[in-house]
Amino acid sequence: MNTSYRCGLRPGDRVRLKKDLPIRDERNRVTKIYPAGEVCTVLEDGCSNHPGDVWLEHADGSPHTWSDDESVFEFLEKVDR
Repeated sequence: MNTSYRCGLRPGDRVRLKKDLPIRDERNRVTKIYPAGEVCTVLEDGCSNHPGDVWLEHADGSPHTWSDDESVFEFLEKVDR
């Protein structure tokens, strides 16, 4: 169990989307858009199929992964717990 990700985020941290996040299907069609301002919760790194990813839970309960590097902060900003 990780106590923190390489990017510095920790399970339980809350992050806010800085801009809209479009979700695309295998045909590159937008199937959903998470709006700027939405707050997500950082989850434990519990999946060996996605090593090096930050796990997030959106407000609707759906999980999302992000690369565990500085690029995470291009779309996300940490907010108070």
